[in-house]
Amino acid sequence: MTSLKNLLTPRRLLVAALALAAFAGSFGLPGSSALAQKGKGKGVKDGGGASGVIIKSDPKFLAVFKDVVARPSQSVVRVLCEGRETALGVVVTADGFILTKHSDLTSKIAVRLRDGKEMDATLVGFNAPHDLAMLKIDAKGLTPVVWKDSKSAPAGHLIASPGMSETPVAVGVVSVATRSVPVGKGGGIATGPGPNSGFLGIGLEDGPSGGVRVTQVQAKSAAEKAGVKVNDLIVGVSGESVADAENLVQTLLGYRVGDTVELKVKRGEKELSLKAKLGRRPAVQSNLGITLEDGEAGGALVTAVDPKSPGDKAGIKAKDLVVEVGGKTIRDSGHLMDVMQNYKTNDTVTLKVKRDDEELELKATLGKRAPNQQNRGDFQNNLGSDLSKRRSGFPTILQNDQVIKPSDCGGPLVDLDGNVVGINIARAGRVESYAVPSEVIQPLLRDLMRGKTGSPKKDEKK
Repeated sequence: MTSLKNLLTPRRLLVAALALAAFAGSFGLPGSSALAQKGKGKGVKDGGGASGVIIKSDPKFLAVFKDVVARPSQSVVRVLCEGRETALGVVVTADGFILTKHSDLTSKIAVRLRDGKEMDATLVGFNAPHDLAMLKIDAKGLTPVVWKDSKSAPAGHLIASPGMSETPVAVGVVSVATRSVPVGKGGGIATGPGPNSGFLGIGLEDGPSGGVRVTQVQAKSAAEKAGVKVNDLIVGVSGESVADAENLVQTLLGYRVGDTVELKVKRGEKELSLKAKLGRRPAVQSNLGITLEDGEAGGALVTAVDPKSPGDKAGIKAKDLVVEVGGKTIRDSGHLMDVMQNYKTNDTVTLKVKRDDEELELKATLGKRAPNQQNRGDFQNNLGSDLSKRRSGFPTILQNDQVIKPSDCGGPLVDLDGNVVGINIARAGRVESYAVPSEVIQPLLRDLMRGKTGSPKKDEKK
């Protein structure tokens, strides 16, 4: 058990005192430091006549933790996909192995170093359950991260997240010490698939004594191409056992479009190993009643039209290519979904579609949107903040109350001595974030650098 002496180091006491002083100053309490005299202004909420209430994202409050993150921030990089800031990453080795969050990666991956230099990166390996990815860049002389078990950050203790600057991207308190989470139950809020989540294309139900029975295989899906058949029993995915249907769904959330998964399948008396390259999930535009996929050269391709739906009544047909909605050029199926969010029930919208060699203009009066998959809890947790697309299904988590941006996940979480106790993996709620603990990460590193996927075998020596 961690001793009180080890917890109350001079640095911890100093940082904690400064943080408390900042809070005290925000309320105008006597004896508070000049650092904490906030007044009313940027980053401060109205305190009902007092000096105001400081918030953890205030730059002056973050500056208190400058010394805490000074050393570990030397091992932080920015990960970009197609030129966009996607995540943070940590340097694992001096010769360019970088650990980051997996499920948000897309294509054209690059890494920006602290000196501003950008380098192309290759995805070497990934671990879907923990949502970790290993990248490789052609570099030397980088500063590797130094790991420490998360027991140095027990519940109630301050933590910080280094970024690319001298102050942290977020600070907070450990809410719940490292714990294992039952597979399939998630670490908090249940979540649906993100736009980059891979799609297998099966109907499923719980197996009679474990596993998942396949009830339907969609035409041209990843499952059909892999040879999956109705009544197959899926009992494993890439080395991970599958307990039930919910477990399979949560496991697949960790894989992206284009990832290959190995399915362990029981078919009658036979046990098969099938490899499926995951595809893109069809988009369903509910208040038009159409199902979409990306067009080959832009636009949104209609793959199905619900009978008697607004789309059907407007004359939309399967294989139509929607190229414009309300005067806006449509880039792909996701863009069409975003544009349609600006319309409400009974609005009339003009669509331009290409059908064979014709370009048609159709008008649709929108119906009622199907119930949103986001439940009340998601809505309340999402107020005023962006949540990670994947934010559940992690086997082991260190829970804290940081307000961290999803694009800053993948970076390190440190205690007040600057020890890296985990990797931020998800913003799960308004004041709920998760990290994968260091003691979970370290045994995975060798396999990730070797290009392996899944989790290490239980009997494999590290």
